[in-house]
Amino acid sequence: MEYNRLVAYIYSYDEGIKGSNCGFARIELRENMLKLKLTLLKGCVKAYSTGSISMYYRKDKEILKIKLGNVEANSDGGEFFYRGDGRGIEGSGISFEEICGLYIELNGDKEYVFGSEWDEKGFVKPEALEMEALEYQGENSVWDEIRRDRESVLIFADDNFYDIVEITPSDIERMPNTNWGLLNNSFVNYGYNMFRHLIMGSFMENGVEKHFIGIPGIYNHRERLTAGMYGFDRFKFSMRSDMRLSQFGYWYKVLED
Repeated sequence: MEYNRLVAYIYSYDEGIKGSNCGFARIELRENMLKLKLTLLKGCVKAYSTGSISMYYRKDKEILKIKLGNVEANSDGGEFFYRGDGRGIEGSGISFEEICGLYIELNGDKEYVFGSEWDEKGFVKPEALEMEALEYQGENSVWDEIRRDRESVLIFADDNFYDIVEITPSDIERMPNTNWGLLNNSFVNYGYNMFRHLIMGSFMENGVEKHFIGIPGIYNHRERLTAGMYGFDRFKFSMRSDMRLSQFGYWYKVLED
């Protein structure tokens, strides 16, 4: 499967009985890259909680889970980001096509849990997950951590560039140190001072997901030469409605892992 999108609605389950809607997960599989963003709604968690989020699948009569990571939530809700290989989630050899749903357990409470299912066989009872044979631990990438608590912005007309958020120069310090030279890049600082934002996002190139930083600017001959001098030799026009400038867009370059 090259491309698939899914919105999975999350419900509470109290001793196996389905309750109210408590959130949703946006899941995307693009060229075998699996991405998930989970949002728990305000008021669904009464106090600060921490726990685990897993995907589960069925094998014969067993129901097994693959742990994606840890999730934190409180009375204002919570978010969780995940990115991994959709062909073998967390090294399990289980592809996303075999996944039946999500299982969220907070504070070790196996009676009151959150979950979602999309194979139309019903959400499994929490105790069924005790039969797990394998569990794989993952962690969020640095790119997901930077995106945390930020809304994605619609900047370009196509969806080849995605998961785009606005950032500031201080966010560069949170990137791998191979990118820290951008902190002293005059073109980066000039673009930020002029437009008060930078952008970071992802795109696919030759089947490989890459991350990029974008500097707002105007496409003309003079700026093209300046951008190239500072390592920004690619430009993409923007459809932003809040920037009513002719030839407005972003000079961008690939970030290093």
